[in-house]
Amino acid sequence: TLVKITMVEPNREQPRKTFDEESLNELAESIKQFGVIEPLVVQKRDEFYEIIAGERRWRAISQLEDKEYKELYPSGIPAQIKIFESPIDEEIAIIAANADDRDEAQEDRRNSILRLKELYEIKRSNGDISYTNISKLIAEKIKISQRQVIKYTNTEKLIPELIELFNRETISIIGKIHSYATRVPASFVTK
Repeated sequence: TLVKITMVEPNREQPRKTFDEESLNELAESIKQFGVIEPLVVQKRDEFYEIIAGERRWRAISQLEDKEYKELYPSGIPAQIKIFESPIDEEIAIIAANADDRDEAQEDRRNSILRLKELYEIKRSNGDISYTNISKLIAEKIKISQRQVIKYTNTEKLIPELIELFNRETISIIGKIHSYATRVPASFVTK
């Protein structure tokens, strides 16, 4: 399906909050050379299409000059239109679609994984899923190891000062979080 770029809007629930300008410029150049290799994933809203996956591609295409855009996509940009059964499934899809982004900041990734954990726990409590190993489910959904999921979810147990250092990537503690968080009593890791 082709959708006019003026009919596409970013998703307000996009878990990723930062977009590297240099990376977007490189992607725009790549799109000029090779086109859009993977279509955007969108859903129909009232008068527009909302992005589920592909906001970086949309931003890169939006950077192109009108002439370049019209030469590449005279009828619209490639998009796949999705329909979701529930708002929870929609949010899971948004997070999963953005989880494989190499440029994602650690804080965004951690927040995304924590939100997925919340969403899957809601689905489990509603009886929508019976799966008990939520970290494994998250790992499969966003294509990382279950161990990485556990490490990110255990950052909740760190004191705020360490979380801030972790978010700014001043320290790299991801490999140690699980072992410390499971051994240290809660009174030592929270204020």
